Amino acid sequence: RNIVDFSAETLDLGNFQKTPWPGMQAVDGPCPVPLPQGLAPDTPVACWKDLPKNPTLMAPKMPENLSGYTHFNFWLYSSKKNNQGITIYFDSEDPKSEGGDYYYYHLTVDWEGWRYFHLSTTDDIGVSRKPLGWNHISALRFHTTGWGHEPIASSLFYFAAISMTASTLQFDVTDKQTVAEPSLMMDATLTFKKDDE
Repeated sequence: RNIVDFSAETLDLGNFQKTPWPGMQAVDGPCPVPLPQGLAPDTPVACWKDLPKNPTLMAPKMPENLSGYTHFNFWLYSSKKNNQGITIYFDSEDPKSEGGDYYYYHLTVDWEGWRYFHLSTTDDIGVSRKPLGWNHISALRFHTTGWGHEPIASSLFYFAAISMTASTLQFDVTDKQTVAEPSLMMDATLTFKKDDE
């Protein structure tokens, strides 16, 4: 099944020069590795390395209310396939409950090169205990410790196009070469067909 997903609103979290992420270094000038097809040459890129010293990333100036967005998106480049574990953590602590309350997504770096993530806040991102809700997010972090993870010193990552988007329309299409995230600004010819065709 092939889906084209049109987004009406975008929260840009990837302007690393203007709003640096603690633990990650913005890349000045061209990216040291070729950007994936569809990203503009001047797309901001940031590097995450020395994980034993920098095991956690935190988004700067994170809005508290993310309830209007349906997907969390980013490109992640890995210099090697080393099975580094990473947990994406949206903090939504309820002081009345015991333990941590948050939304999360676990990923394992089992690839080399770029990979795109388009994570639904309802279908892909999990829920731990009793978070207050997507309208009460106090922090967004990437962790390489906890949940059985250990930071691997040889890990070298690049991030690009981190964003939250609000999807409004979805269409099934017959063309298999489609792109799910319109912010990539890729051209595509879409062929629509009815369910009974």
